[in-house]
Formats: sequence, structure tokens, C-alpha cells
Amino acid sequence: MRARGEKHRVRIFAAHGPVAALCLLLGLEACSVREFLGGNLGDAAEAGSDRSDGSSAGAAGPTIPKVKETCPAMAGLAGTNLTFLGNAVTIWSGPAGSVGPMVFYWHATTATSDEAVAGLGPGTREVVNAGGVIASFVSSTGTGSNTGDYTWYTGDFATADEVLACAKQQGLIDTTRIHSAGYSPGSCQTAAMVYARAYLASILCYSGGAMTLGTLPDAKNHPPMLGVHGAVGSDVFGIDIAVNTILLENDLKGEGAFVIDCDDGGDHQAVGTRMGEVAGPGWQFFKDHPYKVDPEPYKSLPSTFPAYCKPM
Repeated sequence: MRARGEKHRVRIFAAHGPVAALCLLLGLEACSVREFLGGNLGDAAEAGSDRSDGSSAGAAGPTIPKVKETCPAMAGLAGTNLTFLGNAVTIWSGPAGSVGPMVFYWHATTATSDEAVAGLGPGTREVVNAGGVIASFVSSTGTGSNTGDYTWYTGDFATADEVLACAKQQGLIDTTRIHSAGYSPGSCQTAAMVYARAYLASILCYSGGAMTLGTLPDAKNHPPMLGVHGAVGSDVFGIDIAVNTILLENDLKGEGAFVIDCDDGGDHQAVGTRMGEVAGPGWQFFKDHPYKVDPEPYKSLPSTFPAYCKPM
């Protein structure tokens, strides 16, 4: 059992991994994220849920950072790049006057910010139609500490804070519904973010996990996690990534979080199938797990989850 505050460093990616291989598995350029998942986001079915009656966010919303610079207009966007603190972020957002979730998405090493379309399934369409903001980061600032394969850094959380502050200022988000997701190094960034930002309600990690286990910034907020990975010994890119996903799951469960583990048995190149099968239920997972939700809404997993997904 890890003593509170004790940190264990775990190497998650080789410093110089085979970038070309990851590019191929993500189907970039010649085969974009939109193409390898069928190209029609509107066909994604929204998942149902088995909820306890009356479940809701269990506390007032978290403290939100203050804006540092003049915010760009964020309403009514569908994959538009905006600049926050000098950094490009791709934004999908609902109409002015509507509210919805705030979701941060961190893409894989050689992917682009459009990976959010696959990673969040029906999410981008729903946000554009109904409200909320999805922010997918174009590239890293390269400041602070590396969180996995030299793709994302802790300094990028300042950009996330500014996006969040601007979205709140413009009345676009429900601050009890702030989430983070990512694939591969983007999943490592989500893992780092859960230990760095107290405002997260829940997280989704695809084939990636904690590079460093830390202490949750709010001892009373244990963000639920949906972890999706391949088989131990098979989901490998430099190191055994499945092991590190499970490491994060066990740490958060030990802190009192509700955790779902989805082991699809595949390798690291199964990204298309992995996202295709879990993105829809994953989006519903976000909607069902707002900030400090109480009681836990899932008495059992919704039938829309793949059979290989199990509560820990």
C-alpha cells in the first residue's frame, strides 16, 4: 500500500520510440481518424446507463481558474483552431447561451487534434448541437515536466486552465462536468492531469497511464476512471503500456474512485477498434459521472459497454 504523498516513478515510454509505427497505427495523413472510423460521426449511437434514482453531482462545482488574457469567442465552433496563451487549441462548442460539459482531449504522439472525434465518439456532435466545449490540444508548449514520450508536458495545463476559464466566462460550460481523455501519451497526460488539477470530474484513458503516481489535489474528490487497454504483454510501445494503465486504475481505486477496466486483449495497434467500441459508452460515462457524483450511478455497467469491461 502506498503511503499518502509517496511518489513512485514509472517509466512509461521509451524516450525515442518508433514514431513511424505510431503514425501508421493511428492512420494519420493518408488515413485520418475520421476515415478509419467510418467518416460519419452522426452514425455513432449514444449509450444508455443504469443509474440509481436521483443520482447527481454531490457538491457545488470546483474552483475555476481566472482568465489571464482576452478570450477569443468560443461559441458555435466545429473543429476550429483558437489561440490561448499563445497556443493553438481545436475547439468544438455549442451555441451561445447553451451549457454542457467541458472535455480536454490529448492526442497520441504523431496524431492531430482531430483524434478527439474518434476518441469521444458521439461527443463532438453532441456538444456542437447541444452545448459545452471540447478542447483538443494541437501541440505542447514543451514547458514543465514531460508526462510520456516527450509529447505532452505539465506546462500544458496552464493552457487548459485558460481554455476552461474562458469557457466559463462565456457561459458555455457546466463546471461540475469537466473531464479529460487521451490516447497513448495523451492518456499519460490525462493521468498527470488528475494529480495536478482538482476540477476534473472523471477521466478516460486509452492505452496509457501514470508516469508518476502522485497525490490527488483534493482529498475529497476521487475522479472516476474508465481505463481501456490491450493485453498485458501485447499492448506494448517501448514498454508494456497495459501495465501502466492498470497501475493508474489501482491507484485511483485505492484513493476511493470508481474505476472501470476494459481489457480488449489487443495490441497497441488496435486503436481503431478500441476507440470504436468504447468511445460511445465512454461519452456516456462522462455524462453519468459529474464532479463528486454521489451515489455512484452504476449499480452495474450499462449494456452498451463491451463485455470485457468490468468494474474494479
